[in-house]
Amino acid sequence: MSRCVLTCDSAKFVAKLLANKFKLKALILSNNGIQDEGARALMAAIQVNPYLTKFKLDLNPVRNSLVKEIENLIAINLNKIGGQEITHYKSQVDD
Repeated sequence: MSRCVLTCDSAKFVAKLLANKFKLKALILSNNGIQDEGARALMAAIQVNPYLTKFKLDLNPVRNSLVKEIENLIAINLNKIGGQEITHYKSQVDD
């Protein structure tokens, strides 16, 4: 869902799907308008959804600290399934 002009409200909707353990393995949300509020909603959903093992949020105005926390959650999900892949993100906003 890259370049879909997604907003924080869009991210919250996606987060609701993830929080209900929607079995999605990869989610690419690059190059949208998702800000910290939307990233926090996604982060909370990733914490309860063990299926998501690839996630990209680059080129969104999200603080680096939130991006790092999301990376850590994805790494935890990967460890649960014995995976090795992790994607690093480049934030548009410095802390």
